[in-house]
Parts: sequence; structure tokens; C-alpha cells
Amino acid sequence: MNRRRFLSRSSKVATVGALTAVAGCSSGKTVTLRISLDEKWSAEMRSDDEDIQKVEREGDEKWTWENPNWVWAKAFKEEESDSLLNLNIMVDGEMVSYGEISHTNGVARVSYSK
Repeated sequence: MNRRRFLSRSSKVATVGALTAVAGCSSGKTVTLRISLDEKWSAEMRSDDEDIQKVEREGDEKWTWENPNWVWAKAFKEEESDSLLNLNIMVDGEMVSYGEISHTNGVARVSYSK
């Protein structure tokens, strides 16, 4: 399993917009989570064999899990803006969940399960 080092956050984020994605899959699958926003964003994510991880980033980031039973993530825009935050989950290269926030105070939820 490919694990990245995650940043811990001790302070709360003033949430302007949020996305949530959940993917469930059978064994033998590669699950990729991608979050993209040209501005600063934060996210929380978890798979069935990991605790919740919290990250702060800017730009485009990907995380990959091999053979998870499920993956969960939510992302927040850090500042009020009209920039588009995209979040998607792909299973073996095929997009199965997609969400975006295009305005401030927006909330979107997407899910996938087999």
C-alpha cells in the first residue's frame, strides 16, 4: 500500500464549502482519490485500514490505496472564492465518484459502492 505522510491539524477550519466521497470496492482494485483547487484547501480521508488523516494543500494532489474495502474523503475550501474545487475517486482508472464546489458555502456529496 502506498501511504503518504499527512499533516495533522490542531485548529478548526472555517468551512466555506465541503465535498464528501465514499468508494467501496472488491479486492484486487486500485482506488485513487484526487483533489484539485488552485487555492489552499484542506481534507480529511480514511480507508478501512487507516485512521482519519488530515491534510492541507494547494493545487492538485492524489492518494492511492491497493485493495481497500472502502475509502472516504471530504475536502474544504479554505477561503471564500468562486474557484472550482474538484474531487474524484477512480477505481482501476475508471471514475466512479465525482463532486465539485463552484461557489462559496457550497456543499456536495458523492458516493460509490459495489
